[in-house]
Amino acid sequence: MVKNKSALETLSETHEIRNFSDTKKDRNYPLDLPHMLTTLASLEKQNGTFDYTTIIKHLAVQPFVNPFANPVSLLWTGFSHTESMKRNILLQQNSLVGDLLTYSSKKDYLSDMDAIILARHPKYKNLPLDERLIQYYSQDLTTTRRQLLYEVYGSNKTTAKLNLASEILLSTLTLGGAGLGLYGIFKRRGINHVGENLGLLDQVVFEQKF
Repeated sequence: MVKNKSALETLSETHEIRNFSDTKKDRNYPLDLPHMLTTLASLEKQNGTFDYTTIIKHLAVQPFVNPFANPVSLLWTGFSHTESMKRNILLQQNSLVGDLLTYSSKKDYLSDMDAIILARHPKYKNLPLDERLIQYYSQDLTTTRRQLLYEVYGSNKTTAKLNLASEILLSTLTLGGAGLGLYGIFKRRGINHVGENLGLLDQVVFEQKF
């Protein structure tokens, strides 16, 4: 809980300022920090207990499989992901995939990239959260953000982009991905927004080479 009123107001503003016509405010808050921190928080266990959020997370990462497969193998495939892979899929669903299928802005995608880097990059993932934030945001991210993201996914840029695109696809073809897609269609009354979001994803994350 944020007890400092000034800090709370600042966090609230970074979450609410989404209109890019307001260039002055957007320049002051180029990131949606609550968006990024909520994504990181979604990876954590809730007080170490097994409750409905744990069940939802478990179901969300289950993949769609060939409906003509043997029922036994179908069931096994759905539950055989490693914990690391489940965590990565959940991270994608709460970041790039979630914004791709619902609604997004450049600010959202930058925040998603930060969340993935802070959760998975060897330089940051094992640090306490406060140290992660201080070290990460103490650099010029306009020149290093993409490089750090690609380092999470591969030894070179081409491999990294391919691995990231594959993970986005895998995370979309899940129960959670289907839920996000239906939510986006219901809220946006159609699927045209996905094409727009994909174009923005390509521009911000993939250097227009998706």
